[in-house]
Amino acid sequence: ADGKLIPPGLGQSYTFMGVSVWHPRVFSGLPTGPRALKPIIDQLIAEQRVTATYFSGQWLDVGTPERLRELDTQLRARHC
Repeated sequence: ADGKLIPPGLGQSYTFMGVSVWHPRVFSGLPTGPRALKPIIDQLIAEQRVTATYFSGQWLDVGTPERLRELDTQLRARHC
């Protein structure tokens, strides 16, 4: 709604696809070490401190070396 994310159930649902920019302030005051981002994102959404952009283009998950190689092979085949 107006570029801000809203809690689930209050509007149309979309999937977060992993591209993000975080301000260091988001993590200030948290203990150091690994943690899940979902609770942090949920809190920021509740506080209306998160914005988002809808992307309607093609999206490919290249989160593993194998999937990245597969995409590279596909792209090379298209442009040869």
